[in-house]
Amino acid sequence: MRVTPLVRTIVADSVALRSLTPRTPIASSLWTPRSFTTTTPCSIPRPKKVLPADDSDGVELVVKRPRGRPRKIQVEAEGEGEVVVVEKPRRGRVLRAQAKEDEDVEEEVEEKRPRGRRSKIQTEEDEDDVVEVKTRTKETAKETKSVGRKGRLGPSLPTLDEKRALARKLNIKPQEVPIGFPKAPGGRNFADGRPRTKDDPDEPPRKRPSEQYESQGYLGRPKKQGPPLPTKVVTRNGRQVTIKFNPIYPTGFLPEQLKEMRRLFRLQKADEREKRMDLGIFDARGLLAGRANVPESPLTQRAREYLEMDKEEEVETKDWEWTTVKERKKDGDKRSGSPTKPHSEKSLWRKLQLSKVRDVAPTLASILKVEDLEDSKSLDKSVIMNEARCKEIFERFDLSEYEGCTILDFNPGYGIYSKALNDAVKPKKHILLEGETGFIPYLERICTHESFEIVQRDFYTWKTLDDLIAMGKLDIPKVPREEGVNKKLLITGLLHKDRKGNRFMAQILDNIGKEDWIFQYGRVKCLLWITEEMMSRYIPRTFGRRNRAAVLIEALANIRVLAQPPERFTWSEHRFFKRIDFWNMPSHKPNEQDRATGVEYYKELIYFQESNEPAPIQFKLQDYWPQVTWAESTLVDITPIYPMHYLRGDVPDSEPWKFFNHILTSMMMGRQTSVKDALAKMGGGTEMLLETDETLKSMPDLATKHTVYLSVSDIVALAKAYEFWPWRADDPFLGAELRLRKAGMLDEEENKWTNEQ
Repeated sequence: MRVTPLVRTIVADSVALRSLTPRTPIASSLWTPRSFTTTTPCSIPRPKKVLPADDSDGVELVVKRPRGRPRKIQVEAEGEGEVVVVEKPRRGRVLRAQAKEDEDVEEEVEEKRPRGRRSKIQTEEDEDDVVEVKTRTKETAKETKSVGRKGRLGPSLPTLDEKRALARKLNIKPQEVPIGFPKAPGGRNFADGRPRTKDDPDEPPRKRPSEQYESQGYLGRPKKQGPPLPTKVVTRNGRQVTIKFNPIYPTGFLPEQLKEMRRLFRLQKADEREKRMDLGIFDARGLLAGRANVPESPLTQRAREYLEMDKEEEVETKDWEWTTVKERKKDGDKRSGSPTKPHSEKSLWRKLQLSKVRDVAPTLASILKVEDLEDSKSLDKSVIMNEARCKEIFERFDLSEYEGCTILDFNPGYGIYSKALNDAVKPKKHILLEGETGFIPYLERICTHESFEIVQRDFYTWKTLDDLIAMGKLDIPKVPREEGVNKKLLITGLLHKDRKGNRFMAQILDNIGKEDWIFQYGRVKCLLWITEEMMSRYIPRTFGRRNRAAVLIEALANIRVLAQPPERFTWSEHRFFKRIDFWNMPSHKPNEQDRATGVEYYKELIYFQESNEPAPIQFKLQDYWPQVTWAESTLVDITPIYPMHYLRGDVPDSEPWKFFNHILTSMMMGRQTSVKDALAKMGGGTEMLLETDETLKSMPDLATKHTVYLSVSDIVALAKAYEFWPWRADDPFLGAELRLRKAGMLDEEENKWTNEQ
């Protein structure tokens, strides 16, 4: 048996305690104001009632809980034969079921069908009697509603009659009985604190502040004293207007010029509002930021026109499919996805169609019209088809200084571009390196000049160059880098659309820095057809795409675009171009947004360094084969430069390429981190290099500068200081370890590093 309910029952018996109240001497005490304000009371659960002990009928309730119902069910009894089931409320709703077991009286009660499922209660003796749960009515809800705040322990306060009876027995006034909570002044009591009895009249309601002010005679601000202010009559818009004197103006009246300026200002604001309604979201933001009237550069204008252009819906081509699968090497090493054969065995999409190439390549069309040659089997290489465009390239860009040189031309395809290059340069020897058998018959019929020599070898293979020299097909004189570009040799070709092309391009840059492979003969010019993906990697337009490869191009070579497909831009590039225009305004003041976007360093990007004079030749989709978007390529001219100090190797006992590559790779791993944090990640307290090296101490902004904004001179200064820092880690595998198994290292070069370890 629980003790707490019993104690509460005894304490709650107010009748017994009230009878003892007069016998207890009461000491008078002074009343002190108190605050009885409490927080909002929590809801109190309904008290449980137990079934009566009389179970003579032998009825035992068996509650079947339907799915989704709470497990706790409270059962109440209100008289015999009446069962009331109340479920635990869910989401504030209380469900109640009421069933009557009187079989003689049958009453049909129409009640609203609840939305939820009906729970059922059955007895063991009669399973057919089912009690259904329905929504309770409003009258029932009022009866069962909780009374609110939980009652305090102890006796209840006496009523007014009991209080008066108690005062008579104590021979005191009723208001002197210190029982209960006295009313605060201003309520039912009088203003002096005297309690108001039942017979006293009620206190009138309080007056509003305005009514109190009126009753007290306070009518607001006093009126101005003195004579009336002078006025002046002026003519505006053909009619006379009276204006009043205003001491804020020097003459006492509003000048007509100021009035006109205000009118024009209001008209300008209204015009700007109408303009913002017609503009798009990006132009409207620029207008609010004050950049709407900034003159657009030609680059920004081209980007805006492309983005606002109505793009035609892309037509799905079902003749070919471009898929990638995992390729497995012989030794079991997995490589990244590379383009492979399509799902269908017949490569119909690769087959040349006479109707599509007749206008762009008449020479090739005449060959196809007479002979039925074998199709190309390459699924990841595109070829150049437009003969007129290829001739126009070398008419606009002069290469006559390479007359009589040797040309190494890899992946020539059908030979249309190679023939135009041969006609313009007139080389001594033009070696065509084509590893695919399907293109050889076309090369034999198109490239018919005596200087052409077709060699069925793959230039991606590392030993191909050595084999050509050993066979006597290639005789290259060496030219020192300080004497200029080696004009006795010219490299050109078309890179594949897979990892072979990406790695070959990266290996060219590595060999320029190491003066290895073909670049051991000097600064050799390369004319390469690269993909749009490579263009964004090596010639980025924003700092979001600047990486190690872009910095290598900037440090080791000059790059220029000779021919390109239609330009494509993104909204992020357009915003960056507009910010550059805003930055170049004389009235512009640098802000935090400029620092976040790096617009002050925009000249570090190669895209803004290269010369666009003369403008590159514009190719179209019909000028490539296959005539699909991924086949579009850009012709770039990569000419190695004479490197800056320290990279030339003019510092005694130094390995410039090794440490320059290591610092560059470390900086570009976290491009949005500061230089100090990037050096700290290298370990060994390398960040102290900024405080110990004299050259770096003269560059105060270098420590907080983001690594993506570093210039070539900054990286050279860091590499030189790190190489001669006495506390650096001596690692013979420095730099190469970070590049191992990454894009930019061919299999043969990678195996060489692996075998050394």
